[in-house]
Amino acid sequence: MITNTAQTEAVLGHHMEAFAATDLDAIMSDFTEDSVLITADQTLKGLAEIRTFFAAMFPGVTPEFLAAFNMVKQEISGDVAYINWM
Repeated sequence: MITNTAQTEAVLGHHMEAFAATDLDAIMSDFTEDSVLITADQTLKGLAEIRTFFAAMFPGVTPEFLAAFNMVKQEISGDVAYINWM
C-alpha cells in the first residue's frame, strides 16, 4: 500500500522534473483547484493563480539558474510537501 507521504514524494519528484524542463502543463498536472502554493512572498490558491505564478517564473529558469539551484530543505508529511531552495 502506498502511503500519502509516498504519493506526495512521487508528485514532488515529478514537480521538480517538470520545473527543470519548464513544462507548464506538466507542472500543473501536479495541482488541483484545491491546491495551495505558499512562497516566501505570497500564498497562491487554485489552478489559475498557480499557473500564472509558474508562467511568469519559467522564462527566468535558464540553464544558469538551474546550475545554481540549491535545495536547502525538503520535508514531506502526508499530502503536504515543503521545499526551501536558493
